[in-house]
Amino acid sequence: MFLLFRIKRALSKKLKADPLRMQHVKNMMKVALRLASINGVDQKKTKIACLLHDLLKLEDPIKLKELIISQFPSIDTEAFPEVTWHALGAKVYAEVVLGVSDQDILNAIMYHTTGRPGMSKLEKIVALADYIEEGRTFVGEEIRKLADEDLDKALYLSMIEITDYLANNNLPISSLTKRALEEYQQLYGGN
Repeated sequence: MFLLFRIKRALSKKLKADPLRMQHVKNMMKVALRLASINGVDQKKTKIACLLHDLLKLEDPIKLKELIISQFPSIDTEAFPEVTWHALGAKVYAEVVLGVSDQDILNAIMYHTTGRPGMSKLEKIVALADYIEEGRTFVGEEIRKLADEDLDKALYLSMIEITDYLANNNLPISSLTKRALEEYQQLYGGN
């Protein structure tokens, strides 16, 4: 319980300037907890990962870069383009400052923007909930409904939509995302 108190205090401090981001975290957690229940994933771990996933979204870019370089001195920018660094920073903050030691939670935070091959159920839930929460008006109802029935296929379709958007806007696509998509394409035959 003390950890959750510390997490909520940190979240309030770090995201107080952006009520929309705080609402996103709440919306996302609501979806994630539902998906966790459906998929037999621990509710407390899900809640912790959700609360922390965007903790450093508003962090000063220079401070964020310093934090990341201190823990990842030779960061692979192909895997983690700069736009995803808030996830790396949140993972470091959760581990170093808040004392979160559960690797599944830390991975769910770290890979929520990129995905990766071999994701755990918790990682999939956090990544998908981040994309399909009700405040994301660009997401179709098909993926939202599918999430309750087939977590993997819903995540796969969300990754296709995300990479299409990034490609159409000449933005970098993580090599981890590409590899995760390849994994899903083998599972679903490219459909």
